[in-house]
Amino acid sequence: MAKLIKSAFLACVAECLVQVKLDKTVQHLDLVEAEDFEPHGVWERQDYTDDKGGEWCAKNPIEGSYKYKLTGGDETKAPGCGDAHCCRRKLNMHELMQNSHGGVKVNFPLFDKSTHHIMILTSPKTASTSLEAGFEQCMEMDFFDQKAASYPQGARTHKGSIAADFMMKTGKGDVVWMIMATRHIFSHAVSSYFETADVTFIENKAEFLNMSLAEKQADFEQGNHGYGYNWLQDDFEATINADITKFKFRPPQLRLQKMWRGRQLNVVVVRVEDIAQWNTTLKQDFPCFNMQAKNAGSKKWYQEAYEQFKESYRPDKSLLEEMNEKDKLTMFYSKAEQTNFMKTFLNTESK
Repeated sequence: MAKLIKSAFLACVAECLVQVKLDKTVQHLDLVEAEDFEPHGVWERQDYTDDKGGEWCAKNPIEGSYKYKLTGGDETKAPGCGDAHCCRRKLNMHELMQNSHGGVKVNFPLFDKSTHHIMILTSPKTASTSLEAGFEQCMEMDFFDQKAASYPQGARTHKGSIAADFMMKTGKGDVVWMIMATRHIFSHAVSSYFETADVTFIENKAEFLNMSLAEKQADFEQGNHGYGYNWLQDDFEATINADITKFKFRPPQLRLQKMWRGRQLNVVVVRVEDIAQWNTTLKQDFPCFNMQAKNAGSKKWYQEAYEQFKESYRPDKSLLEEMNEKDKLTMFYSKAEQTNFMKTFLNTESK
């Protein structure tokens, strides 16, 4: 029974797809220190537009990364705003953190597929190919492993340096949506190990297939699974210039918004373990999104070896504890979820 649970878990998270790199010298900054944020608490005049008048401002709404207030010209209600009747200020760090898990609600702008940009920045083996295919229903998308002279309206990459280059080649004032998918280290590492073999042994597949299970497992446990524990910090956080660990994740997604060198950056984080909900979750912001099945492991030349590995792998508990602790993406999983992952990979049923 335990073997079946483990096999089903790995198969679902690794092959659920059928159902459905930034310069590391960049200073690691959090949202309080990020250069893109104006001083918090400074009120400024908000001029009405055709669709936003006194009635709208009287609701004291929060929109984007700003809080608005109707003062009726009383500057004491919004110091620094003068005699303007409607004022606004940047949300402070506490308000932004509340927003990240359902406290203060910051409304993302309506997605405009004709003008907005999408960047899918994920580590490898996180169903990013399926994400790209889903967003191809909204706009032209392509994958990039190197910087390009120009990019389509949407792009996917595993490298922070390319994501930053993509955003720099959008215009100031543009809206960029940053999509990131996370995956727990246990199934992530196994899947990534075989994906790495797909590249390393592409000219000599027989050599890999002829390795014994013991040799593959020993190779895997040496850390040769093609995935870096610090990807979140080195590629994702360094790119968006924010410490995402300051924010608490509550399924099915994490939503953050900030300015990035004059662009409005909307960040959406989802988990591979929740892939069955991606259509529902992402359609809230992207009505055109439609999940597609791509890059399924069941179609790979190493599929039989992969299944044998999953069936026979008996990791040591200390190794799993080390992997779970080292991987920065563990922050997206509760203690209870981590415990259940551990039980599954130790071949025991979750209570």
